[in-house]
This record gives sequence, structure tokens and C-alpha cells, in this order.
Amino acid sequence: FEAFLNEQFALTESVYPNPLTATTQQTVDRFWSNMFKGNDQLRQRTVYALSQIWVESFNKNSEPEMIIPWLRILSKNSFGNYRVLMREMTLDASMGHYLDLVNSNKPNGNNGANENYARELMQLFTIGLYKLNQDGSLQLDGSNQPIPAYTQTDVRQLALALTGWTYPTTPGQTPSQGNNGSYYI
Repeated sequence: FEAFLNEQFALTESVYPNPLTATTQQTVDRFWSNMFKGNDQLRQRTVYALSQIWVESFNKNSEPEMIIPWLRILSKNSFGNYRVLMREMTLDASMGHYLDLVNSNKPNGNNGANENYARELMQLFTIGLYKLNQDGSLQLDGSNQPIPAYTQTDVRQLALALTGWTYPTTPGQTPSQGNNGSYYI
């Protein structure tokens, strides 16, 4: 088993088309072709599993320039440290667009920081809704109710900590003093 894993870890990653020239159909076709025919099957199965956790959707991120960088992050980090994957996803422009983190500015007046990414980071990507015991069963309070893993205050505070992210500067352009225009590559 160890030899199989070492062999799989050493295989070259399956590739995706150029996100600036690929069509949406080519992107989808390559995703499934990699899944079914890629030489790096363990990596591709891990990419698929991670894509079910670190979700993006063609409903909102409909262009290859949005989807391919996300897939490349999943592939590059499929055998790595989850903390590194979490950091790269948090900084990814396509994830920022998908979960409304990008250009989430400091609150002013009646507008609070956007909480969408902060909530999903805790709920789906990391700790989950409820505290768990070592065996995976729910921790229960004195009323036999599941104990929440975080509070709304935690979500607000994390959302505040994540304000100020913007798209990367498009090559050849001067960085802005505020929010950059969309750039995913």
C-alpha cells in the first residue's frame, strides 16, 4: 500500500486548458476526462472529493478563468497540508467571487462586513456546525442539545478580520488604492 501511495504522489498532475482561451465546455470536458482517464487517479479522486467540500458552481462562476484556477488549487494541494489549502482558497479570486469575500470592505453606516465566506469557512470548510466527541458523535449540553461550534459573534468577527481582500492586480495595470477590478488568473 505504501508503495502505491508513493507512486501516486510522484505522478505528474493532470493538466487543465489555458483559462484565458478555453471554453466552458472544454473546462468541463477536461475535468471529467482527468477524473476518468488521468494517470494520477488518486490525485483526481482527491480533487473530486475536495471539490465537494470547497464548492464553486457554474451558476455564479461560469467562466473558465474562474473555474480553472480553483481546480488547479485543489489539484496542487490534494496531497498537502489542509491549512495551506485553506489559505490558498481564502486568497483565491474565484472563491472570493463565489462566496462574496472579494471587495468586502470595512463596515460603514448600516452596512456590516459580508459574512458569507466567514460562515462557510467555519460551517463547511473547517469545524462544522456542532462540537464533536473524538468518536465523531455530537457533544450535547445539559438539555441534550448539540453544542454549537461557533456563534454569530464569531462569524461577525471573522468577517471583519477578512475585510479588505480584493482581486489581484491585473498584470500591466497599476494597483488601485481600493478595490481592484475582477482578475482571476
